[in-house]
Amino acid sequence: MIRAITTGCLAVFLLVSSAAAQSTLISVSTRRDHIFDPTRNALYITTNNGLVQRYDLATNALLTPWTVGTSLFGVDITPDASALYAGDSVSGVLRKVALPSGTVSSLNYTLDSGETHSFDVAIGANGKGLITTNFGGSGWVPIRELNTATDTLTQRTDAPGSFGFNGEVRNRTMLNRSPDRNYILVTESDSSDGPMFGYNNISDTFTGNTSRGYSLTQVASSVNRSRQIIALESGSDLHILDPSFAFQRALTGMDGGNIFSPTRDVLYAVSSSADQLVAFETANFTELFRLNVGENVAASSAFDAGVMSISPSGDRLFLSTPAGVRMFVVPEPASLAMIAAAPLLLVRRRRLRRCHR
Repeated sequence: MIRAITTGCLAVFLLVSSAAAQSTLISVSTRRDHIFDPTRNALYITTNNGLVQRYDLATNALLTPWTVGTSLFGVDITPDASALYAGDSVSGVLRKVALPSGTVSSLNYTLDSGETHSFDVAIGANGKGLITTNFGGSGWVPIRELNTATDTLTQRTDAPGSFGFNGEVRNRTMLNRSPDRNYILVTESDSSDGPMFGYNNISDTFTGNTSRGYSLTQVASSVNRSRQIIALESGSDLHILDPSFAFQRALTGMDGGNIFSPTRDVLYAVSSSADQLVAFETANFTELFRLNVGENVAASSAFDAGVMSISPSGDRLFLSTPAGVRMFVVPEPASLAMIAAAPLLLVRRRRLRRCHR
């Protein structure tokens, strides 16, 4: 459809397409998390049976998988694409995979009381990141710093975790980093208060500390490329927050996962009711276009449906669905160019004495 935005006498027309499915199904039903490797043009997919599946975009085919662990969870890749790190269900172990050889090694850590296996991973621009873990039941666990240069794990007692002691956070806490890897959003699970905070990789400090007032268990979130916008699901809506976590607006019905473009001021979100991937420009969150997923999708869930990743170039987007992982070739939003040109057009229009009706 065509949507018109009128500013004074100027109407800027945005092309909003409801296109046929533009996705390729990567048939890995055991998928949990995934991350793109720009060096090898491949998508790595962690699975619940301990494999890392590798999808080669050059041949559009799955390569021989790597046996990495027992049951894998969150995954991230180093900035230089030399290694991959993944959480595993084996207690006290974080898995490392050397790229491109596929050689697996294990990073061990001393378990805290009640703590079990590694859960989520996020790696910053300087090679340092964070990992979270699980608890045998419901409780608090340490948040650890991962140093990929030394392959060491160190407890961060300065984190503003909800336990209020030794920086501990709730089990199965989620990590989502910004595209530039300089910020990690930390959302705690298993708490009706919804505690969350951030980690600044540049200054090596934790920032902010708030509670959303509702559970953030299995809630999908993302951070934009300038680290000025945070997207956080809330029920069937997607809340847009500023860097201080203050509420800005809600995008209704966007409950199936979300991610920001690393190269454009665009947010991609999924509507489980419409089974569509929806693109929004982030200045005013005007809808740009929709793409049909190609199957029935569900509301997002941690390391299940709704997990999203994107290539650093921003032209390939990946979405976990019931059937596997869907790959989208992301179109260039032509309307962004129209929005950018609108002020120039308006100046020219104002030179006229009156508007033509």
